[in-house]
Amino acid sequence: DAVVGAGRQQEQQRQDQSFHVPSVTASSIAAAARSASSAASESPRAVLRALSACGPSIENVASSAPLAKTRAIARALKARIIVFQTPATFHAGADMLRLMYDFFKSAPREDFVFVWEPRGASWKETLVKQVCADLDLVHGTDPLQSRPAFGRLQYFRLSGAWRDRHLLSDHRFTEIELTRLADSCKGKPTYAFFGNTSMFDDALRFARRAGAGA
Repeated sequence: DAVVGAGRQQEQQRQDQSFHVPSVTASSIAAAARSASSAASESPRAVLRALSACGPSIENVASSAPLAKTRAIARALKARIIVFQTPATFHAGADMLRLMYDFFKSAPREDFVFVWEPRGASWKETLVKQVCADLDLVHGTDPLQSRPAFGRLQYFRLSGAWRDRHLLSDHRFTEIELTRLADSCKGKPTYAFFGNTSMFDDALRFARRAGAGA
């Protein structure tokens, strides 16, 4: 079944929240970072091998106030999914991977599902799949642009159309695109979040096509 996110102002905002992740000082993470940095010229897989064996740091960045507040809001809304979107400037390098592994390895999950939506061309499908598998994340993506790489459920983010790496939020999804989206929802529980200008109308059109209630 597909659960469609419609345009409810009190539940959504046009702008994504961004959280500052402080530098990590624990010796175990620092050692992993040095190994990852030296392996960075070899392959992303070599970087991840150095990080996957490392536990959470002493300085627990995931216990910061912004994440605690996010969990509190999610509980109040009875939401089971928390989405983390990283911008294109959060590139697939050793330093960013170090911060990401430390953050998600120490983040309290409780009963929430964590979805990660990476942006930027540096995050290739094989790398995204391995990171999500290591950290138990669901890959959030626009299935019209790239297929979901990993997750026990699917979380689709339909923010508009991409043209030359620029997002056109005023794009109205065509019937052909909505048919492709409906086909992508088969096989796993799926959440589809519309965030474009015509998100309410597009979500209703998709719900009728997919046979789900809005």
